Amino acid sequence: MPLEIGLDLGCKVFPPGEKYRGKNSLILEGERYSLHKGLSDLSGSDVKCHDNDAEKMVESVRSWLVEVGRTNIPGPNMIWDDYNIFNADLYTDFSERGFKKSQIDTLPIPEFLDFLKKWLSKKLKEKKEE
Repeated sequence: MPLEIGLDLGCKVFPPGEKYRGKNSLILEGERYSLHKGLSDLSGSDVKCHDNDAEKMVESVRSWLVEVGRTNIPGPNMIWDDYNIFNADLYTDFSERGFKKSQIDTLPIPEFLDFLKKWLSKKLKEKKEE
């Protein structure tokens, strides 16, 4: 992780052009100040702590998106509800096709993304019909 954070932060400082100077990064941590122990260069960075609580992490990411200029983002409760509905649909679909929970938890990324695209397409179609 330190390498990835360093590369991401470096994009703002060392690019030859202006393309990445306005780049925004969100750094999440499970315990407050845990990252500063190993990454002292993060002093002054906006690190969001979610206390290892998934619902609080959703709130942190949503708040960050608003802070960097995204608009019309649903409230954190709606995002949390949709996340849980997605997970229920994912487990139902794959269980019906003969997958165990541990296998669903470790789906190959292309298979997970394929399900996600189909699920989003279905949800968007349902919203248009309302």
